[in-house]
Amino acid sequence: MPEPACVRPAAGGVADPAKECYGAVTLKVLSRQGRWVRVLVCGLSGLPWVGGSGGLMLEVNIEPGGRPRWLVLPHAHGPNVNVKLEAVVKQPREIKTKKKFLVKVGVWVCGRVWRHAALGHALTPLREPGNPVTAQLLHHTQLTEDLGLVEVSLRCDYSDNLMKQVVGTSMAEVILTLEVLRAKNLRPFNPGLLSKAKHSKKKEHAEVVCRVGLWVKGERVERKSSTSVKLPVTHDPVIRNRSVFNIPRDHLQNAALIVKVLYTSKWAGEDTVGRVKLGPLLYLGTSPDQASVNPQPDYNTSITLSHWGQALKTPGPVTMWHHLQL
Repeated sequence: MPEPACVRPAAGGVADPAKECYGAVTLKVLSRQGRWVRVLVCGLSGLPWVGGSGGLMLEVNIEPGGRPRWLVLPHAHGPNVNVKLEAVVKQPREIKTKKKFLVKVGVWVCGRVWRHAALGHALTPLREPGNPVTAQLLHHTQLTEDLGLVEVSLRCDYSDNLMKQVVGTSMAEVILTLEVLRAKNLRPFNPGLLSKAKHSKKKEHAEVVCRVGLWVKGERVERKSSTSVKLPVTHDPVIRNRSVFNIPRDHLQNAALIVKVLYTSKWAGEDTVGRVKLGPLLYLGTSPDQASVNPQPDYNTSITLSHWGQALKTPGPVTMWHHLQL
């Protein structure tokens, strides 16, 4: 891959919070017969550069509760991939909840199919057969309303110290410092059906907690939690929680930080508001609705760094606002 001519900064201010997009998937529901659904994946566009991968894998599923079907694209490369692949998936039995069925298409790099390693997931409501639909690839697994914003600062320090391993070799160490500063416009606290408190007390004891987990190759290596902060009337709590993680440098390309914001109450248990995922991708993609603002990435002209990518390539902390997702 040639060196890009310029690197565009990503959005991240409070007036333009980041909702990191990693491309788009165009799909079409061909037919529905009973619980069986035929889904046609028509194409991928605006994908980020992911290095010399051996191809891509597509996970097609009906959520919630369906079993995925996997499609392999062994020679896929570049930001735009023209495909015409069908997948026949089985719709779960009717569920007695308010959740509606969704068509989910996850995009993975071959050889990196582990938790929190997908390029992104495209979600669209399950409809009757019709015209193709284009959905963004985001780090979410549910379609939700606005859950709120969170301000996150990330710093990466490459230490010259060497860690000795049991086998006698050594490797460089990386220090990741993540600070969750504050949240804004959090959705209301939802105690749930199992709450032990009376209705008048459910909203009086809500506190906000932030948990940060370091994941490497789909396994959580370490988790840290902040002290609880009482939820203000404005739903804009100031958290100020700092977490420091040490990781071998050669594990950095397979690492991710998951920031989870949740309500907690001794009367009603825990209520997850949303999550933010940082890593392992250095670059962002684009979707058709962003083309007028951010042109689709051309590997010979320009690329856009993600928050994770900016922190790894920029000295000092990088602070951005993010949309919470589930």
